[in-house]
Amino acid sequence: MRRTLCPSLFTHVRPALHTCVERTRQRNQARTTMGESATPVKAVPEAASSSASPPPPTSAQIPPRPASKPVGELYRIRPWHTVIVLTLALLLDLPFLIDRLALSPYTSHTTGGVLVTGASTGIGRDAAITLATKEPGLIVYAGVRNLRDAKAITALHLPNLLPVTMDVTKDNSVQAARRTILKDLASRGPEPDNPLPFVGLVNNAGVTGMAPLEHHALPEVEKIFAVNVFGLLRVTQAFLPEIRLGRREG
Repeated sequence: MRRTLCPSLFTHVRPALHTCVERTRQRNQARTTMGESATPVKAVPEAASSSASPPPPTSAQIPPRPASKPVGELYRIRPWHTVIVLTLALLLDLPFLIDRLALSPYTSHTTGGVLVTGASTGIGRDAAITLATKEPGLIVYAGVRNLRDAKAITALHLPNLLPVTMDVTKDNSVQAARRTILKDLASRGPEPDNPLPFVGLVNNAGVTGMAPLEHHALPEVEKIFAVNVFGLLRVTQAFLPEIRLGRREG
């Protein structure tokens, strides 16, 4: 159908394509290895006239494909590969190893103060209650946001579980909670100059939004980051020095 509509197109294009394919095959044959036997490629004569097309190549005219290396040869693990991997692993672990060698081993405290943020409901509340129940020597401070939640913690009647009102998004609230906790630990020490140490912090306070990001209003996203990211950082910076001090005292 196409030859009838456009005979001149197939007359000139098909011989040119056949010549290009033939030259490519000849170049591939020249790139084969010295020891490999290859069947010579027979030249295909040009078209006798503008109306005749060259015959298709036979199987004897197609050169063999060069032998390819096995997959195991390409991806074989060399000894120097192992050396490089071990060296990189050592460099990545070097800061941790220096920290472990420079500092004393961690102490397992049975007495002291522990703060659990976000203890009004959910995981934080259960964690604070469980810790106060299973470790009676620890003073567990449950971080809550309002007086109603503080009364609910007090109603549990656990002597070593105390509510502390704090908002992790506000510096003054976190610092006030820190002063309250340190003052209470000082009053519980065996001596006036020897307060109980602050030994643990559980950053549990967090909020979430159940919607795709594109449907969140910007104030909602800012609130999520204020609690989950900056609030965590604020509380950690406030209480981490006390944890280090309690570690040395332990």
